[in-house]
Parts: sequence; structure tokens; C-alpha cells
Amino acid sequence: MPGTQITPCRVKRNGKRVAPMLVSGGRFALHFGVTRQYVDQLAQQGVIERLPTGLFDQGRSRLRYFEHLRSQHRRSPRAEAGAQLAAARAEWLQVRTLERKKELMPVELLDQTSNEIAGATLVAFSSLPAPLSPHGLAERRRCEAIIFQVRKELAIGALRHAEALEAALAATEPAEVQTRQQGADNLHSA
Repeated sequence: MPGTQITPCRVKRNGKRVAPMLVSGGRFALHFGVTRQYVDQLAQQGVIERLPTGLFDQGRSRLRYFEHLRSQHRRSPRAEAGAQLAAARAEWLQVRTLERKKELMPVELLDQTSNEIAGATLVAFSSLPAPLSPHGLAERRRCEAIIFQVRKELAIGALRHAEALEAALAATEPAEVQTRQQGADNLHSA
């Protein structure tokens, strides 16, 4: 409340005017259970206001001191760390809940499962020409060429999809994607 004016009278709820309670620094320190030096320090910092007479308006100074304590609590490192811990716990709890509901799975498990499915599909494709054309080698080569073409088209489609996802990621998280891209480039150059 810097810049507020101290008025000689204040109005209570019932409409009566009451003079502010002016107290000395020592009396104010006793009222709050702090030292006189701390009261002087608060006055120098502008937290509470000393009147030209050297006294303090106890009610107004009390409110300003409470406001100061609240703002100090909001910006303290401990309060910030506590908020971060609470957010991390909430996120962890949400992830655990989604895992138990079978709505979430680890990325490694997803990668492993998709690789196994793709591998089984490719093995099945590769084994098709022999039963389809048991007697003619020319027919078997034709089936192999068709299967090769299908595999090639699937690979091209998967690459396009991966490039589209990478572009979408680059638009949302440019620094992280660049770091991943630089790491991939370093692997390819090694």
C-alpha cells in the first residue's frame, strides 16, 4: 500500500469515527513480538509507515505488515519448491491412474510391440510366394515382386507419417527437436 495517505480518523462499521491508534516503535514491536530494530528496518523498507511525529498507526501498519508477510510467503523459495513438488506428485498420480486403467503404457513397450508386429507381418509377407505358387518359379518371382512393392509402399508411407510428426513436434518444441536432430546427425556422421 505504498502511497496511501494516513487519515486522522477512520470509520468503523457502525459509522462512528475513531481516531487511529498511534503507538511508538517499541510499543508496536511489543504488539507484534519483534524487536524494535526490526520495526525500524520495516519502516526503512517502506513496509510500514512512520508518521512525521515518529509514531505508527497501529491498525494500518498491522495490515501492511500482514500484506508484506503474505507476499513474502508467495515468493519464497520454499513455497515455490512446495508448489513444484505438489505439481510433480499430482502428475505422477495421474500417470499411475492412467496406467492402472490400461490407458497408458511405457513408450519402450509400445516400440517393442510395434516392432514385433511389423516383424511378424514382414515374415508372413515373405513366406507367401512359396505356398501361392508351388510349381512355377516365374509365378513365385512375380509374387515376390508384388510383395516387395507393397513393403516399399508401406515403408514410404511410414516415412511420410514420421516426417509429418517430426514437423508437428518442431512447431511445438523447436529447441528439443533441434537437440534430438543434432544428436541423430552426430550418430550418422560417426
